[in-house]
Amino acid sequence: MKKLRSVLRLAAFALALFATLDALANVLLIKRTDGIIPMKAFYSQRRDTVDVLLLGSSHIGANLSTAELWERYGIASFDLWGSVQPFWNSYYNLKEALKTQSPRVVVLEMLAATMDWEYSDDARQIVNTEAMHMSLNKVQNILVSAPPERWGDLLTVFPVVHTRYNEITQDDFQYSDRQRMASDKGDISKLYSLSGLGPGDDAAVRQVADVCPLPAKQEKYLRKIVELCRQKDLPLLFLTTYSSQGGRVGAQPAYNRVQQIADEYGIPYLNANLAGEDAGFEQAKHICDDGDHLNYMGARHMADWLGAYLKEHYDLPDRRGDPDFQSWDEGARLDENAFIASIPERGAYFAELTAHRYLYCLIRNNDWEPTPAYNALWEDLTALGFGTDPNTSADCVFALDADGGQRTWEPGANVACEVWGQALNASYETQELLFNGRVVAHMPQRGLMLVVYDPLQQTLVDVTVYAAETEFALTRI
Repeated sequence: MKKLRSVLRLAAFALALFATLDALANVLLIKRTDGIIPMKAFYSQRRDTVDVLLLGSSHIGANLSTAELWERYGIASFDLWGSVQPFWNSYYNLKEALKTQSPRVVVLEMLAATMDWEYSDDARQIVNTEAMHMSLNKVQNILVSAPPERWGDLLTVFPVVHTRYNEITQDDFQYSDRQRMASDKGDISKLYSLSGLGPGDDAAVRQVADVCPLPAKQEKYLRKIVELCRQKDLPLLFLTTYSSQGGRVGAQPAYNRVQQIADEYGIPYLNANLAGEDAGFEQAKHICDDGDHLNYMGARHMADWLGAYLKEHYDLPDRRGDPDFQSWDEGARLDENAFIASIPERGAYFAELTAHRYLYCLIRNNDWEPTPAYNALWEDLTALGFGTDPNTSADCVFALDADGGQRTWEPGANVACEVWGQALNASYETQELLFNGRVVAHMPQRGLMLVVYDPLQQTLVDVTVYAAETEFALTRI
């Protein structure tokens, strides 16, 4: 009995030590959006709520909007990915996902078919393995992802994170908040950035008839993914997202081999590189400034294209309005807020605002003569719900209530008001706009400021400035 108690004490100590070290490692781990945060967010999802599981590299993580799949189709999807991710990491991610989720469809992006190496670089070995909970699955993932001399470092974690002690910030602790992380659906956004590329050449891509054999290790794990999905009776869809012309032409021989494998197994394969403009993709409009990934507009279009196919070919319920899936509403809103705050062009900005429900406050500073540019701006503001042109009143604040009604504060040296339960202070003495005591913008000498507030998240989304000196162009100060 005494010996048993000693063994139990030792076991309890070992478990406590392991839990402490694991918690410390999670704090020290670099919170990269490619691989680390998606896996952490995945563990925060409610069991059996992910209907569509998206797997692959950055071409699934950045090139497809889970928010758009949700808002347009009510599809509850999650993007479990890592940058430059080979098929073996996708295979072990799939195995990890199936521990807690029962997806109705698995979508596998095919960029890995173009990757010819035995191991990823050191950084990608970390991002594609280290956020996974310790288990036999993680051990197997590490053993196949790195050469033997790296196994010890990756298995014990600390050799790859120990230098971060002096870099830790409060942000490193927030990823333990499961409720906050549940709204993160894995994908990232390139927001409003344009590559400046001209039109693509779809014909050149479609004329590529060469077939390039896949590297043996990549094909082995691609087939393991197929066999695992068959074993679990999971529908599998191959996908290639749209990319720039050079990537499309150069990668097509590998994708032709993927098509052969898809035909062998009877797996559907959607290749946006071949679909091109016939599916509404535009290189000049949808490729971001890194020249390869899609921007937010492209990721939305990619989701629209894929979502239409998913809804037509699979039994996917519309989860909108279901309280068990509220985190998808929250995630979509957070994505939308970030996108709005990134739009630099006035026409696109107001078009985005009018398509969604926000609250607005308009602050006027000084007088100016009405011009065609100002009148055009006021047309945009009218579309948001402002019914009174403030041109006749200098130094004034207008706000829209939640019910769409407009409130006006009389002109004065300073205008302090409670708007949407928040403190807004337009200080005409210091030329500052304060929100809950924090300076969020500086006023133009003559012009307007528009405050955008999200009543769902109860957060300030954006402040834009329209100055008479710039013909009321959109700026942020």
